[in-house]
Amino acid sequence: MVPVDSTIGVIKEREGRVRVVAGEGPHRQAGEVMRLLLGEVAAFWGHRDQLGQHRPELLQVASLEHGVDRFHAGNERLAGLVPHAASMGSPGLSGLLGTRQPLESSRPTETGGRLDGPVAVVTGGTGYLGSSACKAFAEAGATVVAVYLLEREVPYFEKTLGPLGKDVILLKADITQPGEMDGVVKEILRRHKRIDVLVNTVGGYMASSVEETPAEEFDRAMALNLKSAFLACKATAPAMKGAKRGAIVNVSSEAGLQGDAESFLYSASKAGVIRLTESLARELKAANVRVNCVLPRIMDTPSNREAMPKANFSKWVKTDQVAAVIRWLCSEEAAPITGAAIPVYGSP
Repeated sequence: MVPVDSTIGVIKEREGRVRVVAGEGPHRQAGEVMRLLLGEVAAFWGHRDQLGQHRPELLQVASLEHGVDRFHAGNERLAGLVPHAASMGSPGLSGLLGTRQPLESSRPTETGGRLDGPVAVVTGGTGYLGSSACKAFAEAGATVVAVYLLEREVPYFEKTLGPLGKDVILLKADITQPGEMDGVVKEILRRHKRIDVLVNTVGGYMASSVEETPAEEFDRAMALNLKSAFLACKATAPAMKGAKRGAIVNVSSEAGLQGDAESFLYSASKAGVIRLTESLARELKAANVRVNCVLPRIMDTPSNREAMPKANFSKWVKTDQVAAVIRWLCSEEAAPITGAAIPVYGSP
């Protein structure tokens, strides 16, 4: 048993995986989901031909602990509808964050997540998108730390990663609460001395008209979709600045580009993620730290299929496709890119 920061409560071993458990934080309950964005758009970059070949994966919605686009509600059915995650075929990923050695030389050397390669932290790491992101980075040879909150998401995470899961470290924390991500970062630096990649997938869809929205719901939406990313970036940036390297990818949404009736909670908070990304990219550019975000539309997850059973699932972006774009943004090939908002909409 190793000593940990006061924010971290317990470290326990489970089937060869180290799990660090932090305080749960207060339970939050989201408003009822009234609408999901649906549509179709051109595929990302030149992968139109690939998108149609993939069997529909999963898209999820939200849980206050996951990462990307989710419905944050006390209702279990809603707590999985919107999160993002993906992993398209790797576009010749030759390394992460300026490391020149081939990924093959950075494969796991021991259990518990300790690799010779970069250290990648994924908030909302057990969600649909978060799980796909963890898998994408683990396959690339990174040491992966999944920050999570909901125990019920762990079985899906374990199923998605399979054997790779034993090399992923799980840290439990409610990153919408000030101080919790600081404790997570402190523990990661104590153990690994570095953080090279931060991926923020925590988020959730919430809908209501302006007139009918209580002030508490507004605060909840901002905390889930924007404050979570802000606190994670704030806690991680000093380590990256000190190392003069790093890559941060936030998850926004197409909805962040334009508001719609009864969707201002989601649109406004996701628009904030884009502005956060742009501002932080300028602040960290001199330190060689890149900050970008992805803009998924509806992702193909079990929760979204359940919510919209008559929709054309083939047009939804797969979480593994989104995760592949995220991983690419952290690679050498994307080194010139910072402050960008990349659309990842799915099949036309």
